[in-house]
Amino acid sequence: MARYRTRTWLRENVPVLGRFFPPGQRNCGSHEWFRADEETDRCWHCTVGVRPHQPVPIDPDNSVWQELNKSAAAGDDVSRRMVLQLMAEHEAYEALMALEMRTKATDLDLDVPHLEEQAATASAASRSLMEAARRPTA
Repeated sequence: MARYRTRTWLRENVPVLGRFFPPGQRNCGSHEWFRADEETDRCWHCTVGVRPHQPVPIDPDNSVWQELNKSAAAGDDVSRRMVLQLMAEHEAYEALMALEMRTKATDLDLDVPHLEEQAATASAASRSLMEAARRPTA
């Protein structure tokens, strides 16, 4: 078992004791990331694991995503905002992937200007969704 896994399990499953089992001070060797704030991802297991935030895609089969969608469709404003934020995160991920693919597209002699246009559109959609998520409904 990797270093600090038991400590993480205790924090997650026995929250009352969480302060007695803080993240480890040494590198856990197998980071698992969570979004700490708008710009930063941190490791669940150790304090060494810190990186600039990297957007992640939506997993449509994820039960949390499905329940959020149901709640949002039923009119829950908090769920609606969370869905919009996750959609914005997904669009940012798509834009990042499109930019990373540019080099490969050039190597494959694909239509790079068209790919760049798609990335810019995805980025604009992401900003629009984030703005909508911040606005409460009337």
